Amino acid sequence: MKQLTPSQIRKYDVDHKIFCALSNLESRIILFCIIKNSNSAAEISHITKIPLSTVYKKIQEMEDLALVYAHHAVSSETNSKHTKFYKSRIKSADISFQNGKLKLTLLKN
Repeated sequence: MKQLTPSQIRKYDVDHKIFCALSNLESRIILFCIIKNSNSAAEISHITKIPLSTVYKKIQEMEDLALVYAHHAVSSETNSKHTKFYKSRIKSADISFQNGKLKLTLLKN
């Protein structure tokens, strides 16, 4: 079997992708904002002072990794329109490097 290069391993390694997401400052700030309460993208942007386009991009990346989930609800701020709210699926993460391998432990929210 052909051996994968480090860049190929990173492309398919979910733990590595989650590590990259958690090591990104904006992603962490967004996660901290939605651990206890779900918020809309606009609320996240307002609370964190992160541009709305960046919030959408980071939320999508974290949704793809199952770190965040979305649900629809009626928002009082948008005149009773259905709004997408985001909530963190994790409340803590422990990242370590053991025996030459990345070890990632996530605690469910």
